[in-house]
Amino acid sequence: MANQYYMIKIIGNNGADITAKGSDGIPGTPSPSPNGDPGQDQTIDNKKTCKVPATNGHDGVTGGNAPNDAQNGGNGDNSYSLLMKCSEFTGPTFSLLSQGGNGGKGGDGGTGGKGGDAGNGGLQSTACMKSYGDSKGGIGGSGGTGGKAGNGGNAGSGGNITITYDETMTAPTWNLLSNPGNPGSYGTPGAGGDPGLGGLPGNGDLSKRNISGSKGSGGAPGSYGNPGGKGNTIINTASSPQYKFVVEVST
Repeated sequence: MANQYYMIKIIGNNGADITAKGSDGIPGTPSPSPNGDPGQDQTIDNKKTCKVPATNGHDGVTGGNAPNDAQNGGNGDNSYSLLMKCSEFTGPTFSLLSQGGNGGKGGDGGTGGKGGDAGNGGLQSTACMKSYGDSKGGIGGSGGTGGKAGNGGNAGSGGNITITYDETMTAPTWNLLSNPGNPGSYGTPGAGGDPGLGGLPGNGDLSKRNISGSKGSGGAPGSYGNPGGKGNTIINTASSPQYKFVVEVST
């Protein structure tokens, strides 16, 4: 084991990053008959009058909200344990790092469902047009809300380091460090769903299309993973031990 310098690293595995995004919301499904009914004229005493005016198109259906099912990042492992017994040692410094693994990144939220397109107004009849004007298209459906971002994984903790060395030994410089890993970051919140188109009036005039719905709101942010802890560092001496020194890392 003789060497001029020791650097021993005992590091827990990092938590898994989540690459899959959450589920998307369901698009707004239009009704089976989204368009308005046509107008109907009637003739009474040789005079054409409006019997039933055309109806407006139905509004689009709001898109479904994305489920809040984005996965959280994996948790980092704590530093692993170690028991090392040294019968010989040469060098000015003994250096050991015990560190927890990093938390994994959370998954991205799903996208809100697209709002449904609105129905067009029914074709207006001639006499009803004079009395009521043209029918209107429906308002487009709004997009659904995006899904919440997955949380980051928790950081692993560093281990407790204990050195016990022979009091007759010329002790090296003990460079001992116990650190936690880094908490995982959260994913990206899901985007809101796109709005559906507004419907056209009964005469099909593109310039008079009704308004679209609103874009859905973005999903809620996640949170960083919980921090890990630092371990304790203890250095003891022993009288006439079996080994020059013993290193123990426990979690």
